Amino acid sequence: MLSQREAASKWSLGRATIQRAIKAGKLSMTPDKRIDPAEMLRVFGEPEPARDAISTPPKPTIDTAGLEAELAGLRAENAGLKATVEANRETIDVLKQSLALLGHDRARRSWWPWGKA
Repeated sequence: MLSQREAASKWSLGRATIQRAIKAGKLSMTPDKRIDPAEMLRVFGEPEPARDAISTPPKPTIDTAGLEAELAGLRAENAGLKATVEANRETIDVLKQSLALLGHDRARRSWWPWGKA
């Protein structure tokens, strides 16, 4: 059995709401002015969970060791890619120089029979 205050708290209602339900005859009380929880269920439905009872979802755990290993692998891959890019740049510079030399000779000698290329 619940007092009006306990019932109001458990169902997250105001005491005035419970008193109006009693006066309107929707909610009955025992002779000692207590309210049966079954009556509260019948009139107001299931009680709201208490704020303390509401559980927050657990925070996800972070696997720092796995993340550090993945980070180390990504850093190594990044360093390898940077080295590859630098090697490709050097190759491109060499090819540009070779092409310039070939183009220089080609400008002097035309193999095209109708004039300069």
